[in-house]
Amino acid sequence: MPDNLAALSSMTYPGRVIIIGRDPSGEHDVIIYAVTGRSPSSRARRLVHDGDGAVRTEVTDPEMLRGGNERLLLYHCLRPFPGGLAVSNGAQTDLIRETARNLAEEPASPSTGVAQSKEPPPPPAGEILRRAFRQPHLISGVDVTAYEPDAPAYTPRISGCLAGDAALAIVRRRPDGRPDRQHFPVPPETGRGRMLATYRGENCDPLPAFEGNPREVGLGEETPKMTAAAVYRALGPEDAGQDLRVGVAALFRHVRSGELEAAVINRTEETG
Repeated sequence: MPDNLAALSSMTYPGRVIIIGRDPSGEHDVIIYAVTGRSPSSRARRLVHDGDGAVRTEVTDPEMLRGGNERLLLYHCLRPFPGGLAVSNGAQTDLIRETARNLAEEPASPSTGVAQSKEPPPPPAGEILRRAFRQPHLISGVDVTAYEPDAPAYTPRISGCLAGDAALAIVRRRPDGRPDRQHFPVPPETGRGRMLATYRGENCDPLPAFEGNPREVGLGEETPKMTAAAVYRALGPEDAGQDLRVGVAALFRHVRSGELEAAVINRTEETG
């Protein structure tokens, strides 16, 4: 079994990070989104919680942002939909949310004579992600079902979904330039989670993409605030290394009631 967040703290530069799992009580689904950045434009941002589970990136220095690609730097990283939540490192969050809504509105299968509930259960998370990424989809001229157009890194798109169950997805670049799309179920294990990052962890050039399946992590904290703080610490530099942290958002969803609670930590708002 992994040692809590060791899989994350061992990474010098993970890029963006998504963790989905269950809190130690087993009563809450947990989604964590974290941002680290090497360039000034990447670090000139913070995470903002708009309420009801919605979290987005926001500019802290408009002048500095001009050195980067605004379409890749500003986006909703967490958005709720009826019965679930979408999370990602880009504009594909909106695509996943819209896909979930469309799936929920599809006609139900013919009646078998069994009484149907007034509100059908949300579609499976894995099906939402597969449907969202099954064909190219342009947002502001960028195909959000492919890796990011930021050569030579070709940053993978990482995504996740909480609905009736949970799943993660990643889109990496194949050697021939085609997108390689993979989806992973996330088991509902108390105090455990699964983690995807955009990069493998080394701070080098060109940045190596995340490899393999999601990593197992421990989720031992009891509140969103404590969880965000634990992830923020895990992302911190060793010794006198460069601090590449931007922000962390942690969201708890009560398994039975669906009630949401969120916490955000930004490096720009540290008080010492």
